[in-house]
Formats: sequence, structure tokens, C-alpha cells
Amino acid sequence: MSTQIPFECLEQILKYLLYYRSTLFNCLLVNRLWCRQVVPLLWSRPFGRLQWKSSSRLIKTYISCMTKDEKSFFTDLDIFLPESSSLLFSYAKYLRKFNYYELSAYVNIWYCDYYQYGDDNIKSDEYIKINLITKELGKFIISHSNLIHELYISKTFCFSQIMDIASFPGAKISLSHLRKIKITGTRYMETKDLNDISNILIGLSQICTQVRDIEISKFHETNSRLIEGLITLIKSQQNLSKFTVSYWTLNLEPLILALETQIALSLHQCDGLYLENFQTIINSPFGLKKLYLTDNNMSSDTLITLLRSTSGTLNQLTLDERARILSTNIFENIATHCSNLSYLDINILNPNILNFFRPLRQTQLKHLILNNVSSKGLYDDEVFPEIGKFLPKTLQNLGLIYWDFTLQSLQSFLRNCDCPIKKIFLYKDNGLNDDHLNIITQYAKGKGILKSLSFLFRFYGKNSIPSQEAIKKAQEVIPLIQGK
Repeated sequence: MSTQIPFECLEQILKYLLYYRSTLFNCLLVNRLWCRQVVPLLWSRPFGRLQWKSSSRLIKTYISCMTKDEKSFFTDLDIFLPESSSLLFSYAKYLRKFNYYELSAYVNIWYCDYYQYGDDNIKSDEYIKINLITKELGKFIISHSNLIHELYISKTFCFSQIMDIASFPGAKISLSHLRKIKITGTRYMETKDLNDISNILIGLSQICTQVRDIEISKFHETNSRLIEGLITLIKSQQNLSKFTVSYWTLNLEPLILALETQIALSLHQCDGLYLENFQTIINSPFGLKKLYLTDNNMSSDTLITLLRSTSGTLNQLTLDERARILSTNIFENIATHCSNLSYLDINILNPNILNFFRPLRQTQLKHLILNNVSSKGLYDDEVFPEIGKFLPKTLQNLGLIYWDFTLQSLQSFLRNCDCPIKKIFLYKDNGLNDDHLNIITQYAKGKGILKSLSFLFRFYGKNSIPSQEAIKKAQEVIPLIQGK
């Protein structure tokens, strides 16, 4: 007698395939039950890096979902749509990630396809039509989807417009469940667009209060109304856990003042990161939970003061190459003041590398990623193995990126490791061969703990990649081995 996977189990299994669209398409054809499960997943995030024809078909499908009355505006624009057959599903209701930038871009492609234009044949006055179609489609999607989780807003073309989607019919329902908001490119927008985004931010602050992740990039920092809208949105959230800022050049203090709960703070290519701008966080009883700093101008003194203020709340820390000039104070302060830190991702460029690593032994890290950004001095067969002696005894996951070790130094490094490493990730610029894999396998046999090995490499010929025979043999000891 044949057995059937329970409906609830199938639903959970298919969710793991959310980002494997080709596999989901295959699952779509199994039977009706699978089809009903797969369609909502495929249409939860339909926007994203589609080719020309696929983009046009996506817009055609959404138009086909509209009623005759909802499509009447096309006639007003002198666009006469062919008759379309009724669809099996109301695809708009499944949308979970709404990207206004991509909707505008795909409507532009559909318009070119409809009139058989090249992308550079559109006249400037025709962008008025494209904006109207985008707005009406946006209204249709917002009014029919009742569970949008992610909202992305940006501008596609100089002729395109930002619509106040928070005022669209049905927005109070469809946008009330937002978990992530990303706004980018306002620095290059016109006054009308800035006013529209300001209205969106104010409107969203009244609609959704459970946003967990807010990300802004290339923001118009001198527009006071826009800043006020952003601050209002931040303050209205009850469970904000992550705030990301990229390409910010002015004082961050007004935004930091708005953060009233323990969060993950991510700063990328920001200027003006002076100590006085972080006094709010330093004096806050909440502290930071996660801190990501990449390509900023923060001084080592400011960073160390910030770390000392975490009072044990900091759990994850990512530092980029700007940390290369830091002395051993960085690890000393982590060991002393960041007692709950379990994840550290740091770029290494330090001539006195062993002194740099010594305090690491006193930390309670479970996840450590070491990015070697040095051009020399860190490939020594005597230096690399010594680093193994300073790894925390609590370490379970280790990532080594751009470490060009020899077979002998790799073997000595692993011999010096006395921590319970379960996962190893390696990015080795000149490849990983059977001999490297054999050394790691012998280490795994001796420890009996290593369960996963992942590696990336540049292909430099046959000797830069493990053979299938070596991988198969290693899998007898290490269950999961992945290489690209």
C-alpha cells in the first residue's frame, strides 16, 4: 500500500526549497497536492534578477489576475489588452517580499515588450504611462496580499516615481506584518520623491510596529523631514533587533538616539563615527547584541570604548580591515569585557601576530573566522601552527580565509588545536588537494568530533582540487564535505 506524506510535513519540507526555484518548479508537477503547496512558495518572492522574457511574463501574469474593472485604466492609456483565460490561482495574495524597484523595472520591460521597443526607444513622455501602470499594479498587489513580510524601496530610473504605498487601499492589512524594510538611494532623488518616502515612513510607523530589521543605504541625510520620518519609524517598532546603515557621511547620533532596545548594529562605509556619537549606546542599559563594522573610519580607541560598554550583552562581532592597526588591546578587551561573545569575524593584518592572538585563548568564542588580509608575514611555517595554540577551548566552528599554509604547517596547526572543532571552513587561494584533505581526515579521526568541512578555492589545475576518491574516503570520517 502506498504511503502519502502528511500535508503539514510536506509544507515544512518544501519551505527548505524556497530559494531553489528550479527544484520547486519540478515539485510543482508531481500532483495537485504538491502544486497547491509549491505555488505559494514560488509566488512569495517572484521578483529578483529575472531575464527580459521572464520579467515581462511576470507582469502579464499579474495583469491577468486583475478583474475587468481593475484593468480598465489600460484603456484610458490607449493600451488594449488581449483576452486572457482565467487563472487557477490568485497569485498576488501569496506575495511576501515586495520590491517596488523591481516592479517598476519589470513594468518598463513589459511595456517595451508590448510595443516591441528596444529599451532605449522609450520616449520621455511614455514614462508617465509606465509610472501609472506601476502605481496601479502596486495598488492591486498591496490590496490582494495580506501578509507582506519584506518591503524594498528604491528608484529605478530618473523618470520613475516613488509612490506612497502606505496610502494604497489595503495597506493597513498587507503591510501590518512587515518584518524587514530596506530603503536605498534617496541621496539621488528629487524633492517630490523624498516627500513621498517621508510620507511612506510616517505611514508605515502607524501601520506596522513589529519590524525587526531596518536597512538604509545612500540616504539623503540633509533632508530633515526624511530623517524625522525615519526616526518616527524606528521609535514605533516594538521588536527592532537589527539596524543597518551604509554610506552615511554625517552625524549618526539622531538615529542612534532613536534605538531604545538591544539590537544588532551594522555600519558599512560610514564616516563621522566618533566617540561622542556613541554616547547613547555607551550609556544605554540595553547595550549592543551584535556589531558589524565594515570599511568605516572608526578609530581603535572608539571601538575599544564601545566594546567595554557592552557589559556582557555583545554576542556577535564582525570587524573589517580597518582593524588591522589595532594592537593586542582588541582581543584583551574582548576577553575582559565581552564575556558573552560567541561569534567573531575579524580581518588580520598585524606584524606582531602571535602577541595579537594570545588574549584570544581567554575568550569563550564558539565561532571564529580569521580573514588574512596580509600580503606577507603570515605564511611562515613556524607562525601559522602557533596560532592553533591560542584558539579558545570553547571553539566549535573555525573559518580560515586566505591562509596559504603548507602541508606541514596545516598538520602542526591542527595538532596544536585542543578545542572541540565541529565545523571547518577554508578558503585557500591556490587550492586544496588530496594531501590537505588527508591531513584533515587524520585530524578528524583522532578527535572524533569534526562533522563538517567546507572549502572554496581558485582552480589552478588538477592538483588544486581533491579527487572524488579522496572525498569519498574522507566522508567515512567527516559526514559533510562541500567544496566549490
